[in-house]
Amino acid sequence: MSICRIKHLLFLIYFCSTVALCGCVERREEAEKKIVDYDPLFAKLLEKRDLIQNEISDIGALYRKAANAIYIQIESLKKKREDLRVEYLQALEAKKQQLVPDQQELRNKLIDISARFKIKTNEMNDVKRDISEVDNLMQKKNRLDFTKEEIQVWNKKHSILLEREATLGQELTKLGEEIGMLRLKIKVLKAR
Repeated sequence: MSICRIKHLLFLIYFCSTVALCGCVERREEAEKKIVDYDPLFAKLLEKRDLIQNEISDIGALYRKAANAIYIQIESLKKKREDLRVEYLQALEAKKQQLVPDQQELRNKLIDISARFKIKTNEMNDVKRDISEVDNLMQKKNRLDFTKEEIQVWNKKHSILLEREATLGQELTKLGEEIGMLRLKIKVLKAR
């Protein structure tokens, strides 16, 4: 049985006994006097009743005092628990904040490498476009009457462009891997 229910039950018993015993004080006193006049030994039972009633009142007072003390302790413990929870959450947030500079550094690197990736992608698109133009030009070399020297120049330019395309492909692959790794690092570095 909970403390609250016990408290209410004792109060109810105390209240009912007080009301029952009090009734109308004048009538009760008259009834007691009438009974004692008729049976003088009954006065001892009335004294016993009064003594028990006083003891019941004392027990009720002790209970209320103890219950109030417990209630105060419960409220104090609830406040301590709430204070502890706030302290825990603040400490937790402070610890998580220690990772913020590292996370921001990784994000900045990701932004930098992503920008370099975009530049290299644009450069690759330009190189592919140039290769396509040189290929188209070389297909028309007979109609355009290129000299051997001009054909050598265009072939050399084509070779240079193909080498540049291969180099850019490797650089883009490496940058793509770095971007993937940075994204993974950022994801893994988040505190749980």
